[in-house]
Amino acid sequence: MNNTMKCLSFILLVQFFFIGGILFAADDQEWQVRGRSETLLEWQDVSGNSGSSLEEGTTWRQELSIALQKQIEAGQVGLDLRGRATNNEQVDNRDARLMYLRGFYRTEKLHLELGDVAASYNPMVLSTSARGAKVAYQIGDRDNGWDFGLIGGLQKATWEELYDSTSDESVDRYVAGIKTTWSHAPAQSVGAAISFVKDDSATADNGGALAIDSVESKTAGVDWNWRFNRYLSIRGETAYNQSDLNTSDSTDDDDAGAIRIKVYSKPLPRSLRVNFLYERFDTDFKPVIASASADRERFENDTEWMISREFKARLTLKHSQDNLDGALGDTLYTRDAVLYLTYRPDWMKRGDFGVRMQGKRNSGRGSDQNMQIVSVDFNNRPKSGWRYGTSYILTLIDDNAAGAEDQQINTMRGILGWKKRLADDHMVRATVTLDGNFINKNSGDQVGVGGRIDCGYDAGNLWSMDLFASTKNNGNDAAADTQYINYQFRADYHPGSDRSKSIRLSAERREYDSDDTTTDQDYQEHLVKLAYLFTF
Repeated sequence: MNNTMKCLSFILLVQFFFIGGILFAADDQEWQVRGRSETLLEWQDVSGNSGSSLEEGTTWRQELSIALQKQIEAGQVGLDLRGRATNNEQVDNRDARLMYLRGFYRTEKLHLELGDVAASYNPMVLSTSARGAKVAYQIGDRDNGWDFGLIGGLQKATWEELYDSTSDESVDRYVAGIKTTWSHAPAQSVGAAISFVKDDSATADNGGALAIDSVESKTAGVDWNWRFNRYLSIRGETAYNQSDLNTSDSTDDDDAGAIRIKVYSKPLPRSLRVNFLYERFDTDFKPVIASASADRERFENDTEWMISREFKARLTLKHSQDNLDGALGDTLYTRDAVLYLTYRPDWMKRGDFGVRMQGKRNSGRGSDQNMQIVSVDFNNRPKSGWRYGTSYILTLIDDNAAGAEDQQINTMRGILGWKKRLADDHMVRATVTLDGNFINKNSGDQVGVGGRIDCGYDAGNLWSMDLFASTKNNGNDAAADTQYINYQFRADYHPGSDRSKSIRLSAERREYDSDDTTTDQDYQEHLVKLAYLFTF
């Protein structure tokens, strides 16, 4: 914890002297203060033979966000913070918490941030947030010049893990990243990035309190975005990673690479678009602070053809596999093909008909499944205020895996809605939705039927009200039948027709019912919320 406190102290001191010095030295402009406050009072009650997870009783929550900003001769300087206080342990186990703190200084070429910072340089190299510092500097302009970026700090879930000795301990994970991007012209750029991750092994061990392994990782990569002409663009990323997911053992570091290439083409710019994606992540590619899934190879094709003004077709093809190093013994393959057909006739300007056909195949490592899906839908929104549509989906599942069974699923949906604008910017609206789900399988058929009614009234900027009711009835040959009913009332009032202030009231009742007398699923939940929100 000592290293953590030293790092935090350094960050706060730099933030105080650097940002604070600029604040008090510059008096060119007045302070601009913006913020948002939300005060919430909530009551919950449960009755019946309950398996509910709701905590009964009355709770409160207060959240406050403040943004301070001042224009100075060189640019802008400011401070953003957000905090929360509550007695609801389902929301937070602390009475009060600092959720966000960031100071910044911005000029046309330089951006400096201290506190809660985040960056995504190359997705394979660094995509993370930290409590620390971030710098961005620009030479030239966005379309022709250089961009430089730097981020560093500690990865901590909360500020309390840094400054509160009574908070639950967590490993001190230090992260850092550097990136540079050269832009030659609009949509033509090449960048490079490096990231570092290192856990403090002392905090990882912590006398056995933390049962985790300390990690260390270094990743370097290149990304590019190059538009050759109106017909062809190529984007991509590649990276090389050296990682050790347990620095306390004698195992050598894992070296691995990854690549992703996207090709965007328009052979016929007004009617035909063809895109390709290829990516491969080695089994040992584990950059820790990047968005990457190891041990995967994937290929995709997405083709869209505007056949005419009324007809459009789209075809997507996907193939993926794992076990790239053969260590798993068997490989899981996934193949997917989807064809979309859309018809929008001239005589129905705001409506369309759609057909979707999909085939999906999973095989390998215990999986052997074929799935076919066919769906037909129709939607229309005429200018009269009505909205209506219907759809039917047929799903056939042929599953040959051990313990699995074949299924046929029929799903039907229908929707009817209406809204009407009245005088003084008032509006009334109503929507009815019906759906049915029928599953046929050897172990027992299942039937699900439900519906929903939603109606409301808007009185301009002064107030609005909504009433909502839904139900879902499930019948099962091999299990107990169940029913779920939900009622909701919501009202929103803006004092003086000022939408920056709002008083919100909501009441909800949920009913769960089961034919099985031994279950704990026969109960009712009641929730009432009263909130006051205002922005300034």
